[in-house]
Amino acid sequence: STNLVIQALSFIFTHLPSTIASLPLPVRFLFTVAEKRLSQHARQLRSTGLLLWVLLVSLCQDLENGDTLELLSGQRLERGAKDRLSLLSECLQVSLGQQKGVPKPLVHK
Repeated sequence: STNLVIQALSFIFTHLPSTIASLPLPVRFLFTVAEKRLSQHARQLRSTGLLLWVLLVSLCQDLENGDTLELLSGQRLERGAKDRLSLLSECLQVSLGQQKGVPKPLVHK
């Protein structure tokens, strides 16, 4: 389980640059302008960047909600798969400084 989460996190962070690069230039420009205005007030945006932060928070929400993933994939997820995806979401939230409460001990590994 820990190995799968580590592989998934590696996959996500490896593909983030190409995901952001594939966005149309006007969208990236909009986020850059918004980030300049918001980063004065939001400590988290200074280290992450607004576009990256929005993408990761959205991904976390989708990972937490197994129903959304089932709808997108058209396949039913096993309970164990939902638990692993929830753990992955929690790991991403911790990396963003967005954890809700005390993270599970496995998240610290």
